Amino acid sequence: MKQLLPIAIAVLCLAACKPQEQQFDQKVPQKVTKQIAEKKAAAAAPAVAPAAAPAAAPAAAPKAVANPQRVDLKDGLFYTTTVEGVGDGLKAGETGKFQVVLTTPEKKKLWEGPFELVIGSGNGIAGFDRGVAGMKKGEKRTIEVPSALGYGTKGMPPTIPPNQALVFTVERL
Repeated sequence: MKQLLPIAIAVLCLAACKPQEQQFDQKVPQKVTKQIAEKKAAAAAPAVAPAAAPAAAPAAAPKAVANPQRVDLKDGLFYTTTVEGVGDGLKAGETGKFQVVLTTPEKKKLWEGPFELVIGSGNGIAGFDRGVAGMKKGEKRTIEVPSALGYGTKGMPPTIPPNQALVFTVERL
């Protein structure tokens, strides 16, 4: 009898498993069956190209200022915007990229080239930093910087003499 007991248990287990498989097949939700049928139908259907998205409105472009106004930033610092930019103006902590032409008020060219500055970081001369704050992309300004907000009494030999006022013609890139 002890020998038949394991066989009887195995037969009972097999018999019990088969109805559970049948019960599982009967319990498949109709929703899943419908989803499977929809996927098969979609795969068999010819592909249809989606409708084209409407074209985005063109971005506003910088435009020349009709009557440029000289803005006084105090301490002898002035700027004149000659081309209005687009987008948000530079704020403290943001990095601005510029194309710069540096001259004297007498129009003697001292330097020209690209320049990058974190606004308010103190890494540039105070007059330039204050003069470019708020500039928008594509904007062009002429910034008049007194010596005290430029290189001061020491200058930056040999390019900039002591006590030299500066004029920056700047475009924000």
